[in-house]
Amino acid sequence: MPAMFIAASSKFIIARCEGEDTPAKKLEKAYRKFLEINIFQPETPNIGIKFEISDDNIQEGALEIEPNGDTVVVNCDFVAKINVKSNYVDQFLDPKSKWVFGSASDVEGAIEGLESQEYEVKSFRGTQTETNYLIPVKTAKNIKGLK
Repeated sequence: MPAMFIAASSKFIIARCEGEDTPAKKLEKAYRKFLEINIFQPETPNIGIKFEISDDNIQEGALEIEPNGDTVVVNCDFVAKINVKSNYVDQFLDPKSKWVFGSASDVEGAIEGLESQEYEVKSFRGTQTETNYLIPVKTAKNIKGLK
């Protein structure tokens, strides 16, 4: 798997989540802090190409995931090195790829501070409208390509 680089700089809040726990309570249960982001694929909207960002692969900057009252604040300002499967390299490097929030330390929910995008999913229950939250990123084959 070739190593590639990704940079992100944004701040957002996980305001609500499904279930009884607040985002902050769910974060307390997390065993480590990481950000999952996905390349959105319109032809298979529920199956994204997932990547995990954590202190283990951040080369510059930081990723902060912290409770704030009942919410969780995510502050991304990093360059990370990611091993990308060969069959995903083109999508990873494509500037037209849409990158979406997956979770922050397994905390998911309604997001404030990121652009939202609605899409339709067809299932045995019929067609449902879902929402993605777009994370602006830059990708490159080497760290110099991000500067």
